[in-house]
Amino acid sequence: MAVCLAACTMTPAPTPTPSAGTVADPTPQVTVAAPTGLRGRVVYHARIGTDNQIFVLDLESGKTTQLTTTGDNLEPDWSPDGRQIVFSCSVGEFLQLCTMDADGSNRKQLTDRRSMNFGPDWSPDGKRIVFVSNEHRPYAMYILELETGEVRRVLPNQGNESAPKWSPDGSRILYAANRRMAFGQSFIYTVRPDGTDERQITTFGRDDRPAWSPDGKKIVFRREVFQSSLVSGVELIVQDLESGAVTQLTANRATDDWPEFSPDGNWIIYTTDAGNETDLMVIPAKGGNPAPITPAGVRGRAPHWRN
Repeated sequence: MAVCLAACTMTPAPTPTPSAGTVADPTPQVTVAAPTGLRGRVVYHARIGTDNQIFVLDLESGKTTQLTTTGDNLEPDWSPDGRQIVFSCSVGEFLQLCTMDADGSNRKQLTDRRSMNFGPDWSPDGKRIVFVSNEHRPYAMYILELETGEVRRVLPNQGNESAPKWSPDGSRILYAANRRMAFGQSFIYTVRPDGTDERQITTFGRDDRPAWSPDGKKIVFRREVFQSSLVSGVELIVQDLESGAVTQLTANRATDDWPEFSPDGNWIIYTTDAGNETDLMVIPAKGGNPAPITPAGVRGRAPHWRN
C-alpha cells in the first residue's frame, strides 16, 4: 500500500512511550514439520494471474476453498460470529469494501467512494468496520457504521496510517503510522475509536502491521531489523504492553509479514518469502521453530484465523 512519506502536513506526534529493553538475538531456527492438532479456519488472499482472490483454509482437514473468482479481492477479515467476511474489492478504478457469507455467497458492496479503501477490520460487537482510505490523502483511518452507512475519519488532523485492528474488547484501535515525515519510518500506536487518547507504543521506527493477542495484553508486528549495513530482514516481534518487553520470533533475511495470533494465543500465523514464494507459516507465540501451515505449504497473504 502506498502511503505519504514526505511533504505531508501533520500535527506533532504525541510523546513516545519508550519500549523496555532491547531485542535480543533469537535462537537460530530451522523449519519443522507442520504441527498437528491445529483447528479453525484461515481466510487469506493469494494472487491468481493478475488479480488477488480470497481463499479459506480448514486447518483440521487441510482443505482450501476459493471464494472469489473475478476482479481484485484482498485483505479479508472475519465477522465476529464467523458467518461473514469483509474485504477490499475492485469496483471500476477503485477498491471498495465488500462483504460475503463465509461460503462466498451473498456478496454485497458496502462503500462507494472515489478512493482506494484497504485493510478492513470488523469490530468485536459487529457494528463497525475500521479501514484505511486515501480519500483525503495521505492514507488515514476511517470507521464505517454498518447500521447507518456513515463513514467518519478517526484522526482528522493526522495521517499516514495503516493496518488498523480493533482491540479484543473494542475499546481501542491498534495501527501503524509515519508521524515524522521520514522515509521508511513507521511506529505502532493505539487510539480510542473516537480519536482521543492516542498513544505511541514502539520507538524503533520501522514497525508495521500490528495485531493484538486474544487477551489484549500483547501485540505482534513486523519490524525491519538491520543485520549489517547492507543486509536487513523483516522479522516478527511480540511486545508486552504492560512491561514493554519484546521478543523477536523470527531470524532470517526474508520478509516475514502479516502476523496474527491464533484464537487461543499459542501460535502466530504469518507469511514469509524465505522460499522465494509467499508461504503461510505458524510459529509458537513464545518463540520456537517456524512451520508451514500445511506440509505442502499454502501461498497467500493477509491471513486471519478464527475457530
